[in-house]
Amino acid sequence: MPPFTLLEQECRCNARGHIAAGMSLMNALFVQVARLCDAGDERCRRRRSGQVKRFRELVAAHFREHRPVEFYAEKLCITAAQLRRIRRDEPGHLPMSLFNEHPIREARRDLVYSHLTIKQIAHALGFENAAYFSRYFHKQTGATPNDFRAAAHTDISLR
Repeated sequence: MPPFTLLEQECRCNARGHIAAGMSLMNALFVQVARLCDAGDERCRRRRSGQVKRFRELVAAHFREHRPVEFYAEKLCITAAQLRRIRRDEPGHLPMSLFNEHPIREARRDLVYSHLTIKQIAHALGFENAAYFSRYFHKQTGATPNDFRAAAHTDISLR
């Protein structure tokens, strides 16, 4: 018999122990509701996790193009506000931080392991001029590209 029907029967009868039985049925009902909520939360977490994974993949594929949040939201079939909310809910992650991670990682790698000029690295990463790239790099890392390269090469030679 459905739990609501049992609960209703216990409320309407005056048999001995009907209050205790009704309370027990209410507790069982609350447990079932909580389980349903947990299952819904888990589905939501899995969906969000998939969206975040897909978002990361899209950023990795398009970071040189400097696309706006709306571009990625459209690709994920959600609104830009939803995308911002999803990323905000992840500790320490905002959409802009993910956008910044890729070009900075690539720039660091190129500065340390290549002989490309700052201008060449800037162009390869989609920046229109080296001066803007240098300011961007400094803002993200606290060092200019030249200083970063020199420090990295010093660290490598000391090992």
